[in-house]
Amino acid sequence: MAGDPFRVIIIGGGPSGITAAYALYHAGIDFVVLERRTNVAEDLGASLVLGPPSLRVFHQFGILDKLAEIGGNLYENRAFTTDGQVFKSTRVFDVMVENHGSGPLAFHRAHLIQALYDNLPEAAKARYFTGKKLAGIEATETGVVVTCDDGSSYAGSVVLGADGVHSATRREMRRLALAEDPSREATWDAVTPYKTSYQCMWASFPRPTAPGLSNETQGTDSSVMYISGTERAWIFLYEKLPATTTERITFTEDDIEAYAGRFADWPVTETLKVRDVFSERLSAGAAALEEGICNNWSWGGRVVLVGDAAHKFTPNAGLGFNNGVQDVVALCNRLRRFVGGSGSGSGDEGAADDRTTTTTTTTTTTTTTTAKTTAKTTSTTDYAELESLFEEYRKERRELLDADLDESVRVTRMHAWASTWDWIMSRYILSWGFIQRLFVTFFVTPKMQKAGVIDFISKPEPFEGTYKWLHPLLKSVPKERIA
Repeated sequence: MAGDPFRVIIIGGGPSGITAAYALYHAGIDFVVLERRTNVAEDLGASLVLGPPSLRVFHQFGILDKLAEIGGNLYENRAFTTDGQVFKSTRVFDVMVENHGSGPLAFHRAHLIQALYDNLPEAAKARYFTGKKLAGIEATETGVVVTCDDGSSYAGSVVLGADGVHSATRREMRRLALAEDPSREATWDAVTPYKTSYQCMWASFPRPTAPGLSNETQGTDSSVMYISGTERAWIFLYEKLPATTTERITFTEDDIEAYAGRFADWPVTETLKVRDVFSERLSAGAAALEEGICNNWSWGGRVVLVGDAAHKFTPNAGLGFNNGVQDVVALCNRLRRFVGGSGSGSGDEGAADDRTTTTTTTTTTTTTTTAKTTAKTTSTTDYAELESLFEEYRKERRELLDADLDESVRVTRMHAWASTWDWIMSRYILSWGFIQRLFVTFFVTPKMQKAGVIDFISKPEPFEGTYKWLHPLLKSVPKERIA
């Protein structure tokens, strides 16, 4: 309705969607999260590893201590041949601690999502709705209307698509763009924009070893990863496909059993094989490993994408969700400046005074809590300016994403000995501890230094290492940023 506060409709309540909810809440921008599943944290995935840049952002949100309670530090990186020979054993994560003041933390994916949801401020949690599968997006003169397959609808200013690799938001954005100008068909991203050359099966199980292990078992066109966290451990079984495809690949329970059977005798530690840990599984699944970066991240100032909806990496290097966090940071910093929202001082409390308003859908009326009214409203939004903002966001992120995509591509192929050069690099060069130290210091560290942070939340710096962050945390919030 004209004159309503600027409102973001987040499609997808997974890791990137919840991260966006935190950022928008602290920015004082009204939002709603629509998650298609009925359970906030279904146990469907495996692990997620958060690097120091992501941990800094969650520190700004005031929840780092809560996450540290369930996350496990990684210490040792080892590599095996398929016959069990150890050809690498290093403490490469110590280099990250030296350089940045923190190493990575490993989480069970469902546990991380549950913790992120549980620690949302109550006013933000009240805006998170499950069982809301996207059915369509329509543009209006004053914004957008999102309809769900249960018949409900939500009006807002912008749709933020955080709904993953098979994004329905991305599909709807494409439909809107081509309806506006059919000639875009030749240049717009395809319905399935990513290419797939590898597939992966994963499983989680009670941790059978010491925590903090990150092991690889390497072979030709196949590899295994083993990670041990606090309570659970995980395996990832990678296989190269016979041919690269853009088609979606699905797996049945029988497929997963057969997949694990092909790796049954592969070692994951000195004493355990895949068969030993798979038999103790608590959850398992499989998926194609899409790779690529979309060219189109937004349309008309009304729809914008973050995370796997905009770019997809293989998981070997652990850069997927970490880049989703950086997307949210870059986008929400710009949105807050555009909207003129109220920033959060310490990040420990709500961004603004909470007041109760009523949101009406086509099937029901729900009461939610919205943040303090922001400067922009649905009747004053300049969508041309907003689209320009979205394009600036895409360009800012593209440089680092290109580098991270290249790293993910190379790591996946080195682990699977995709070529003679990949085999030499992985088996004989990067297996040396001092070479790994050089790689982390001169390749990984400069990228981490550039990581962005929320520019409207003040917090003391949680991590300090040899190399300084190029974007330090705010020590105080300027008066005009305080609600």
